[in-house]
Amino acid sequence: MIGKTTKTFAFRTKDAHWNNDGLRPYFAYRNLGINHATGGVMLAHVIRPTNPQ
Repeated sequence: MIGKTTKTFAFRTKDAHWNNDGLRPYFAYRNLGINHATGGVMLAHVIRPTNPQ
């Protein structure tokens, strides 16, 4: 990864977009934007339960 740089990014909770398109239907997923900032090298999500049992 010599010569690669990471872009600066920030996400606010109030601007968060949650979706249910993930692996499990009872969790909501929020993309943190790290994939875009690192040029596709890394990926990160925040996961929260939507229907606790």
